[in-house]
Amino acid sequence: MSEEQNLIRKLSKFCMRGEKCEEDIRQKMQHWKVGNQEQEKIIDLLKNEDFINHKRYTQAFVNDKIKFHHWGKQKIKAYLKNKKIEEKVIEMALNKISQKLYEEILINELQKKMNSLSEMPEIKKKEKVVNYLLQKGFEYGKVFEFVENEIKKNKEN
Repeated sequence: MSEEQNLIRKLSKFCMRGEKCEEDIRQKMQHWKVGNQEQEKIIDLLKNEDFINHKRYTQAFVNDKIKFHHWGKQKIKAYLKNKKIEEKVIEMALNKISQKLYEEILINELQKKMNSLSEMPEIKKKEKVVNYLLQKGFEYGKVFEFVENEIKKNKEN
């Protein structure tokens, strides 16, 4: 088996363990000190064999980060751009997120953070909650609206 065939076999197995994007494969090959021309050839082959599929990768990534890590759209988008995924592919995947699920996750994260800050002045609590949700990648307008609504509900109770 040639060195190139061995690389292809290893990278195919790497892709089969979980969705990978072109950037993941490129980093792996750079770590192994594979030349640029050979990298391009192998990446083209892996794309043609559907081991690398950015639409599938992006959809899986978005799904996992929303459901398991409770990331907001902004953080997901920034991460995928860093992985050199096309803007159009990112937007398609983000648009498939259920608005209801997204808002439920935002509310759960908001309530969890507010509960952890129970013994704190309201203004400081609000600041910490907003910063936390922004770090998780939720959109500023949505964060501010939901925090305000939660504070109003808490005052009424």
